[in-house]
Amino acid sequence: MKAKSNIMVVGSFNVDVTCFAPKLPRHGETVSGSFVQMSAGGKGFNQAAAASRSGGNVKMVARIGKDELTQMAHDCFKKFHVSEKYVREVEGKNTGSAFIEVDETNGENRIIVVKGANGALTDKDVYEAEEDFKDCDIIITQLETEIETVKAAAELAEKFGKQIILNPAPCKELPPEILRKVDFFTPNETEAEFYSGVHIENEEDAKRAAEKIMQLGVKNVIITLGKKGAYYKTADEDGLVPSITVKAVDTTGAGDAFNGALAVAISEGKDIKSAIEYATVYAAVSVTRKGACESMPEREEAEDFMMRFR
Repeated sequence: MKAKSNIMVVGSFNVDVTCFAPKLPRHGETVSGSFVQMSAGGKGFNQAAAASRSGGNVKMVARIGKDELTQMAHDCFKKFHVSEKYVREVEGKNTGSAFIEVDETNGENRIIVVKGANGALTDKDVYEAEEDFKDCDIIITQLETEIETVKAAAELAEKFGKQIILNPAPCKELPPEILRKVDFFTPNETEAEFYSGVHIENEEDAKRAAEKIMQLGVKNVIITLGKKGAYYKTADEDGLVPSITVKAVDTTGAGDAFNGALAVAISEGKDIKSAIEYATVYAAVSVTRKGACESMPEREEAEDFMMRFR
């Protein structure tokens, strides 16, 4: 049996409070909800959970608060089999939180994120995990922690010759010294527009956006397009990988599902198109369920879905 890939994740852990309602309220309006759920989240942890359930051996560099949510955080790391070797509690900080409203008619959402202890993660914390960066197969990071932590992850990736996925969410300005170290840059349409200046409505727009982003120095660009799939561009090839049609229940964490699954597929040696095909199916399965982490399917479920619908 093939050994599991070793995945390093640098990023955020949140506790999500999600409310489902028949419609989302307008400004000043109150609507009646139908269901509320409290569960693990944060882009970093969502991606770690997806990578773990896709078959990766995952370690995460993260910070949680010392509050009423602390034990829940530890329980979630255990539940999703994500190592807490580099997870620390921060005195005087609350655990990061997200407040999510979901429209039951189409699965679309609105989210408010409170950074909390995630803001206490530093570049020093990332460098303390150097021995495991040296032995990992791939690195994932996002932008819900401070830029200095992303820079540290990119520097360790370069030092040890490891591939790194940067999911630029929430989007913010990135210095060239980070972008030049990125192997896979994975924005959604909105984020791709932020970095390229190109508004995306079709495949041709996605191609132009990807070309402009590659000019910033990243090696490969993968733009996730929701139900349309994902457009990718490398130095040698480009194209659109279509998604599969599903009934969306909750789109929260779909991009994270994609990135976690992508990391495992690439680390196992799949070519970029095959890796994206798996990741798009994995993300599609995730939106058929409620929640972020809770919606992440096991690898066997995603592969079965892929065989039936690809």
